[in-house]
Amino acid sequence: MLAYGYQKFGGPTVFEELPQSQLIPTDNQLLIKTLAVNLTEEDRLERLGTIQSVALPHILGMMSLGKSFKLAPLSLTWTLGQWWLPARTILTRTRFV
Repeated sequence: MLAYGYQKFGGPTVFEELPQSQLIPTDNQLLIKTLAVNLTEEDRLERLGTIQSVALPHILGMMSLGKSFKLAPLSLTWTLGQWWLPARTILTRTRFV
């Protein structure tokens, strides 16, 4: 899988692809194929390094749109092909594209 983010702070040129290990969903998890990502003012400030709580490397995905493509075994809550519009909350964050 690939993630898109940065390993240093700076302008738009710091964005890069960040290879990730293959994810396998477990209990109550699913994988979402990201189709679009919205970059916000908060993303810009994080990229510039003005928000001190951002750890590097940082992977984008605060607000995205996608479809579920892999479910945990025996998942009764979700189905393949469902549209998702996840956003950052205390408990979840879309992380991989």
